[in-house]
Amino acid sequence: MLRHHPGGSIFYQVQFTMSVFALRLLLMLGILLAPVIALAADPPKPTGTSDLAALVQGLAVKSFSKKIRAVRRLDASGDERVVPALEALLTRRLYTVKAGGRVVIIQKAGSKYKLLHPLTRDETAVVTKSKIRRIRTNNRLRRVIKSVIGGLTLLSDD
Repeated sequence: MLRHHPGGSIFYQVQFTMSVFALRLLLMLGILLAPVIALAADPPKPTGTSDLAALVQGLAVKSFSKKIRAVRRLDASGDERVVPALEALLTRRLYTVKAGGRVVIIQKAGSKYKLLHPLTRDETAVVTKSKIRRIRTNNRLRRVIKSVIGGLTLLSDD
């Protein structure tokens, strides 16, 4: 509604009314879109061991940038069971089995190596060094891993 006040122009009143309308519209859109934005920012977390195992398997790629993305997906899972695998990667104990490419944590056992499941740490086999290949890291990847481990263990129950 336009009213003419002495000393005020009609153009100013129309502009003021439209800016109030625009602010109210933006506020309503913000309220309506907040749940959608929250869901997009917090994707569903994997729950099962097989989901996490698939994420850990993503560390076996050659590309360091893809390894960093895999580490970030493990972080997004929020599951503390991935910490031993990340610590093993950081300490150069995360390997792949040459036959099949399965990711394992190694533990020296005399002249052979025990292969441990990266999530459960159950012993799966004992092999010679020629049967496994170390998953390589670089400084950038190690920084990301340290940050993720810190975040995952910060609020842990231990």
